[in-house]
Amino acid sequence: MTSKQTQSPMPTESKVTPLGSHLKQHTRLNVFGPFVTKEGAENLRRYHYVGEDHSLVAGYMYYYWNQVIKLFPIRLSPNLITMLGLSFVVFGLLMFYAFTGRIIEVPTGSENPTQLPPALIALFAVLLFAYQTMDAVDGLQGKRVDMYNNPTTEIFDHFTDATVTCLSGIAGIGMLQLEKWQGLLTILSAWITFYC
Repeated sequence: MTSKQTQSPMPTESKVTPLGSHLKQHTRLNVFGPFVTKEGAENLRRYHYVGEDHSLVAGYMYYYWNQVIKLFPIRLSPNLITMLGLSFVVFGLLMFYAFTGRIIEVPTGSENPTQLPPALIALFAVLLFAYQTMDAVDGLQGKRVDMYNNPTTEIFDHFTDATVTCLSGIAGIGMLQLEKWQGLLTILSAWITFYC
């Protein structure tokens, strides 16, 4: 062998790398583009979510979520689970639109508002619970694939939460057939609760 030729190392064993491990190698790369400053990107990289739930149903919900997470493949991106949850809410809103012909049903003076079937309201409640389940399970999946503290995953998850807050508020306005000012108060209360 000449000095220019090198022998390639033989792989010893095939090791499965965590899904998000390649992102840790590029700590100086600003993956957020012009939307986040370099200082903001560094703060996002250092961000670590810590939450505790001491409610009465927490133990039951964690048991339920730990059973649901077993249904997903180990290598599935948590962002796909987040998108699945969002699709449940969008589907519910589309079902509401298909039945009423509009997203927000505003009753007017002498007209009788559309009577919504209880099954449609129950369907949206089930789909909203399915979203909540996917929102909890995506964090568990993030831990499984080492993407739990990934800044882009966190931003995507919180963006989806904010979107669902708006969409479920709109669906609530339509299902309750609120007046314009009542609907505005409903959306504002959802936003204040979510963002504060």
